Amino acid sequence: MLKSLPAKTQDNSSIELFINFKTDCVNSKSTIISTELTKYYRYLQDHQDNVQFFISNFMRSKTECYKVFFNVPTKRWILDYIESSDRMRKRIISEEYAVNDEKFSRKIEEFELIEDPGSFENTQEDKNRKILRSLFIGDRIRDLWNVSQILGLEAAEGILILGETHLYLIENYFHCPNGEVVDVEDAPPGSRDPYMQLIAGPSKSKETRVKNNRSHKSSTWETTKMISVSKRQFLLRDVALEIFFLNGSSFLITCRDTKERDLIYSKLSVCASSSGMDKDLAEVFRVANSSATISTNSNLALKLANAFTQNTLGTNLYVTRKWRKGQTSNFYYLMIVNTLAGRTFNDLTQYPIFPWVIADYTSEELDLNDPKTFRDLSKPMGAQNPQREAQFRERYEALIGMTDESAPPFHYGTHYSSAMIVTSFLIRLEPYVQSYLILQGGKFDHADRMFYSIPKAWNSASKDNNADVRELIPEFYYLDDFLTNSNNYKFGKLQNGESINNVELPPWAKGDPKIFIKKQREALESSYVSAHLNEWIDLVFGYKQRGQNAIDCTNVFHYLSYQGAIDLDKIKDENERKAMTGIIHNFGQTPLQVFTKPHPVKEVLYNVKLEIKKMLDIPVHVSESRSKRPIEHIELNHKDNCWKGRMKLFSTQDNLRIRGGQTVSSMSINGRVFEDIHLGSITSLAQIGNRMFLTGSNDGTINIWKYPLRGNLVGKEGYNDLNDGMKKYDIDLEFQGVLRGHLSSVVSIKVAPSYNLALSLDANGYAWLWDISRFKFIRKFSMNSKQQGSKFARNFKKIEQIAISNDSGMIAISGKSLLKLFTINGNFITEKKLRDNITSISFGNLNMIIQKPNGNTSISRDYLQNHEFWEDYQIVVTGGKKSIEAHELVVKDGSWSISKLRSFSFTQKDRGSNFPQSWITSIEMVLRSELNGDGERIGRGEIVAGDSKGRLAIWR
Repeated sequence: MLKSLPAKTQDNSSIELFINFKTDCVNSKSTIISTELTKYYRYLQDHQDNVQFFISNFMRSKTECYKVFFNVPTKRWILDYIESSDRMRKRIISEEYAVNDEKFSRKIEEFELIEDPGSFENTQEDKNRKILRSLFIGDRIRDLWNVSQILGLEAAEGILILGETHLYLIENYFHCPNGEVVDVEDAPPGSRDPYMQLIAGPSKSKETRVKNNRSHKSSTWETTKMISVSKRQFLLRDVALEIFFLNGSSFLITCRDTKERDLIYSKLSVCASSSGMDKDLAEVFRVANSSATISTNSNLALKLANAFTQNTLGTNLYVTRKWRKGQTSNFYYLMIVNTLAGRTFNDLTQYPIFPWVIADYTSEELDLNDPKTFRDLSKPMGAQNPQREAQFRERYEALIGMTDESAPPFHYGTHYSSAMIVTSFLIRLEPYVQSYLILQGGKFDHADRMFYSIPKAWNSASKDNNADVRELIPEFYYLDDFLTNSNNYKFGKLQNGESINNVELPPWAKGDPKIFIKKQREALESSYVSAHLNEWIDLVFGYKQRGQNAIDCTNVFHYLSYQGAIDLDKIKDENERKAMTGIIHNFGQTPLQVFTKPHPVKEVLYNVKLEIKKMLDIPVHVSESRSKRPIEHIELNHKDNCWKGRMKLFSTQDNLRIRGGQTVSSMSINGRVFEDIHLGSITSLAQIGNRMFLTGSNDGTINIWKYPLRGNLVGKEGYNDLNDGMKKYDIDLEFQGVLRGHLSSVVSIKVAPSYNLALSLDANGYAWLWDISRFKFIRKFSMNSKQQGSKFARNFKKIEQIAISNDSGMIAISGKSLLKLFTINGNFITEKKLRDNITSISFGNLNMIIQKPNGNTSISRDYLQNHEFWEDYQIVVTGGKKSIEAHELVVKDGSWSISKLRSFSFTQKDRGSNFPQSWITSIEMVLRSELNGDGERIGRGEIVAGDSKGRLAIWR
């Protein structure tokens, strides 16, 4: 028999068991509390993110609703960063729409939720989980790096995430070596990029910096829309990357060192596809990136040297050969050279540089045939005046005996390009005024020292001021908006008591900024400048930039402005490195030396002009559809190299047949029907490229759709013509967004893909301009709106026809017989009353949309990009009941006017008749250059028009 344990032993065992049980309960309780607390804090985090997301969306919708339906005036206008095919930034957008954009994050109004004190401070917030919540559904992180995005003069530290489908840039996070993601302020000491701290400076209070550093703004881009990744410099260090996208946007990031930059480049470059990129620009990026490192200046220069020797003269760079033959404008070629030299719109300290070309700012009329009209392009601005040049040479000689080898002598103590120069020129526009205020300590400079007069700016830079040798920026040759104070800033008064407002223009501009820009561009493309532009390139980008050639040309600047003059990473003293960084960041940076040999001279010095008188009065070809239904849309089929007239709701671009379905709200794509894509009836259709299209409805909405392709492409040369039968693809129709604003049926949609713009017309006679990259409303047009100089608006109530130029972004509207023209930013230009009622409008376009095969699996929509400069400023063609007319926008007697060039008729019999039962319903005009029998380049026009009887006619 078992003996019973003593009572004391039993009590001890029970106590021990109880203690163990109690300990286990305490541990379990702690684990449960910790787990539930983690869940709770994650819930709070998710709830805060969701509420903040909905608040942001609500405020965005509220702002848009007020602007669209209540005509709330725009408080501020911002120069958009979207570039056109010529690398021009023309678009001015509302600040209310820009505040939610990744490029204008410094101006974003934040809506913060105030939690109980310590609710988040005393817990371990799951940063990694918050990062994952920023990803698109189904996306996965492939790589993650610490970078800084350059935003004007500021830099935003954050993390760059490469996903399977998207690229993400999230501000104010830091990825630690142990894998943990923390706020930038909590990063381990010494791990952050020290140069970002140096350029931040004391301009912001600690409270503001902490608030900004706690804001985690996220920007995303589709990797399929990445078209180029280019190595760049920042602070003369080879540590930056510039990434370009299909919609014309780009951003600049900088890394801690070159090794990290090269690693990111190797990962991103394989994702970039140049299929939608301008071919000349793609070549330039390939040349710039092919070197092992762009920081070794001699590598880049030697790489290009062979392209410009006396024997080969540009045989290695195709764009240079095109420029020499007159096939590329001086403007675009300068943009190409700036790009090669590392200049970028994304960094104000390395902004693109353009020359002063006009020296006459006093005459009433500008004579571009007189050499005295122009500055001497063989000399820098400091040598334009002999007396001032002598003073700079004396300075150089005096400094020779006073300096050592580490600080060589120089002619100029200032630079021709700096952040201050750029922001001073663009001070009337956001976001540049904010950068200017950063440089000026938050206040505008004295009025007399600001940029307020073109003639005074020229006199200061060319002769009057020894501290001013500035050149110009690209905006002087395409953007009139920077000359007007549309944001109504108070710049103060001059010493004479006059208030500064719009920029004072030379007499030959007749007080019109648009005329000034037109004359500037004509001067840049003139025969004189074309013959001497290579000399200016030698000074700024070429062999006269450095060495004895620079000394001989009075072209030596402070040594810290040149790449390779100093290695900041080797400076151990913190104060010295800070001082050197400040000089480089603020003084100005000389571009990379691109050419070590004299740049070749341009051979063709004249510009192309349209020879419209050589076109026949009657069409060379007329075809008629079997249905005899009106032609609403004209397309160019590149397989057969012929024009096709399409009926309403029928489009065949991107190798897809899109047409209205059997029901009013359905759409058929390659035979596959998609039902109920609108609540109402589909009334209009327009394709915008990248397999995207717009559909308008009778309920006033415009939907944006995308149809990614699946399967293999079958057909001769990659194309399947409609007459041969289109191959059916497996298509997933994806809804992208909706544009709201019209209060009646959408009757027409026109697009300008080069500018990411769409122009729509409704049945009430109002036209709306849309941003199709952000899916936002921009501005509204009407016939009876008040415009300065308008004479006929009261008699014409409704807009009946619309057009938008893919070359310039110019907008045309018409009602009955009145034609009105506007700039891309809605500024009224001029109007004209024609003899015939206008039933169709179009612009003469150099850049046409084409279809090109891309391998064996897809077809990409591309542009026949043309960078020529034509003397014809803008051609407009109109169709009516009686005839087709071609017009040119000209400056006559100091003002804009629409000048008729000539008219065309369908047949000899129709000439002069009234076409009682037929009128033009669709019209297009293509401009092309070709060589004549004498080897001279001339301009040819081709007009294609469709009428209400289903006839398609071509004039050449």
